[in-house]
Amino acid sequence: MNGMTFLRTSMLALLLTFVGLSTAVFAVSVVETFVYNGDSKPQVGSIVMLANDDAEVVLAVQEQSKPFGVVVTGASAVVGEESERTVFVQSDGTAQTLVSDANGPISIGDVISVSPITGVGQKGEVSDSTIGTALEPFNQESDVVATKSITSADGEDVRANIGLISVQLLPRDGNSSFLPEFITTTAETLAGKPVNTSRIVIALSVVAVTAAACGGLLFGSVRSAIIAIGRNPLSRGAIYKGLFQALVFMTLIFTVGMFTAVVILRI
Repeated sequence: MNGMTFLRTSMLALLLTFVGLSTAVFAVSVVETFVYNGDSKPQVGSIVMLANDDAEVVLAVQEQSKPFGVVVTGASAVVGEESERTVFVQSDGTAQTLVSDANGPISIGDVISVSPITGVGQKGEVSDSTIGTALEPFNQESDVVATKSITSADGEDVRANIGLISVQLLPRDGNSSFLPEFITTTAETLAGKPVNTSRIVIALSVVAVTAAACGGLLFGSVRSAIIAIGRNPLSRGAIYKGLFQALVFMTLIFTVGMFTAVVILRI
């Protein structure tokens, strides 16, 4: 493999790393302002859904809910204008969210859906409309801020505990990603949190370009080595040394590419 090939491949690897990391670093969570359609402003941590052609928000209701985000306090990166009925809503990143144990204790990694208590989450299923994934557990021994009587699925009256936990927000109407489920599951396992589809696509692109670069480098190196040995068998030692160097360089490119893909998922 000649010097120009090394140079081109090095530039490709560096460009790949720069683009991937830049995309991940500059993906900033944004808090949007909405008009609240209700008698009084919802409590911070309440789960809300869009209403009136997406111009307003209301507290999320279990039977008809496609949760959009969580009510938070004002932040520096806010989109929209403020008024007396304005609420700040965050739909990605991490936010303190009201949850209950209406569907049992919540463990780290459980998806959070809307509970029978309006605006409050509970342990859900992947097939549910969910607001995100729990980053903290919640049970009877957690910091309970309120209790509320509800009717269980069996028709019994039970008391549910309500509290605030940290949730990695990623609103979903079930498994709505166009990617195969095993890809999203693998990506979220690597990231240790929910990952939106755009990040997964970017990470997959990095992996694909890395694989193509490594494959091209390997093919070119082996082909050149075979041709060189055929022309000059006496130079076999030097050719093998060059081939080994190419393999080391290919391993470096592969490592950088895989590291970049994981960073994109995790940041």
